[in-house]
Amino acid sequence: MGFGFKHWPAAASAAAVSVLFLIIPGWETSAAGHEHMHDAADGDWSVFFAYLARVATTGGAMVLLGIAAFRVWIWPNLDSEQAEGRSVGRMEKMAAIATLYALMLSGSSNGWVMAQIAVSILALLIAWEVFPETSAKRLTGLGCSLALIPLIHINSAVESASLLDLAAATLHTAAAGLWFGGGLAVLAALSGSPPEKDSRNSPMLARFMTWSAAAWGGVAIADVLTAAMLWRTKSSNVVAMLLLVELMLSILIGWIVAKAYKRWRRLGEGKEEERRYHFRQSLRLALSLTVVAMLLSELIPRNSSSDQLLKEPVYWHVMGTEAHMSLRIGAAATEQSVRLDVWLPSGLGKPASVDVRLGREGSRQAVQLLYKQGGPDPYGFEGFDKYTYEARGRYIDEPGAWSIKVTIVDETGKSYAYSRDELIP
Repeated sequence: MGFGFKHWPAAASAAAVSVLFLIIPGWETSAAGHEHMHDAADGDWSVFFAYLARVATTGGAMVLLGIAAFRVWIWPNLDSEQAEGRSVGRMEKMAAIATLYALMLSGSSNGWVMAQIAVSILALLIAWEVFPETSAKRLTGLGCSLALIPLIHINSAVESASLLDLAAATLHTAAAGLWFGGGLAVLAALSGSPPEKDSRNSPMLARFMTWSAAAWGGVAIADVLTAAMLWRTKSSNVVAMLLLVELMLSILIGWIVAKAYKRWRRLGEGKEEERRYHFRQSLRLALSLTVVAMLLSELIPRNSSSDQLLKEPVYWHVMGTEAHMSLRIGAAATEQSVRLDVWLPSGLGKPASVDVRLGREGSRQAVQLLYKQGGPDPYGFEGFDKYTYEARGRYIDEPGAWSIKVTIVDETGKSYAYSRDELIP
């Protein structure tokens, strides 16, 4: 198959993503320079948008995996020129593009994301039929989607998760992807299949139900592993409740699909319209509930490290008329990263001293900050220079109410003091 006009959307999309991804560091610098324009609530919004990006990336990878499995195991002889093939192909193209852009908009450019981008671009080219339709192409697409899922989990948990944590998370996402992406492919195939050719759907559905049973078995094993690890580390009741709700949803989804398939077989040949209608409606409901389960699953910390206390970063920003201050305490397994950004009037020079203290119940611990960089900030607030200090250590080591105090002294001797109480769950 040559490179025709229909392949240009894939090439254009891949090129656009690649170019935009290369300039992400510039976006990050710009965003960092404009930190002073936001208040403390922006930390909450950044966590929310990071959650949405994570859901979109994981969901896209799951859809790609399920459709690839559909092409290899459930309907290996699917013709891309048939109505069913065109419907499945459109869904695969949308999933490939959505996954790429979710990765790009995540705002990260580390090595793991670069690997995800490379794999996703290859998956996009395969989805847009740039390569000839062969069994090797289908297997390559399956391999890309299988590789993408562990890369996603390694990127989000490389500093804090054990190998068992990563294995359980990968198994959960991959197994759920076989069901979710495969279910979407089945729905697309049923929607595009002409009624007079309905007889060939029965073998396809039989294979899909077999793979679905195996997939839900994998999800159950992963959830049991996660529950055991979370119980061992005495996680909160909220996490346990989320996991219980997800398990109940999984059982409900499996029951809905199994019941719909029994009805399909009971109606038998000759009632194609009726049984197709009922199965499609049940499948839509099950897939919708799967989206809810996915949203809940992303809220469950699949990390058994007992050393990790701070689950989410702490953000604090104060904007004043003479100085601005931004403090971020990042979450990690064995230690926290602390970053202090200070904005002082241009030409005044870096602070004479900065002091950050974290404490509870009357005692405070000083954070040993190291000066990293500073001076005129081309992306910053006009009339101010920015100075950055960083530290790493284990500062927040138990839950409860913590006090944070930041003191900055400029070269003229003027002091700026900020204090805040933070509740660590």
